Amino acid sequence: MIPRVHRKQEIYSGPYLDDAPDLLIDSWLDRAFLPSQSAGKHGGRPVVTSGRPPRKSLGEKTASHRYNGILLLKDKPFKAGQALEGAQIIDLAPTILHLMDVPVPDDMDGQVLTEALKDEYLIRHPVAYRTEDGVDGKRSGQL
Repeated sequence: MIPRVHRKQEIYSGPYLDDAPDLLIDSWLDRAFLPSQSAGKHGGRPVVTSGRPPRKSLGEKTASHRYNGILLLKDKPFKAGQALEGAQIIDLAPTILHLMDVPVPDDMDGQVLTEALKDEYLIRHPVAYRTEDGVDGKRSGQL
């Protein structure tokens, strides 16, 4: 019924770790988190609606998430056909900041997905970091 249970340290980190639940149930390995209709078993109106009547065959969904997501990157700064091993959702914010030429706060979780960026782009746009005191800097070794 429940394939795995994780300790909070396996999933979370940072200064608010103590606020996380001690144990997290992993029940979504091979299926969606909530693959059921938002209306209860006994009928009634759906809790979540899209502004149009629910489809009779499928019903409205509350969610349909999977454990692993998909990230597609396209255009000039990105390498074609590059597989990103170990990328996490927390890497999106620093990567987006970097692409916008905004220094990444050095205490931000995640990292810029430099392995997805062309070497020429990184040479012209090295990853810049900002400290808490507002000082900008560049870190070496980002290629």
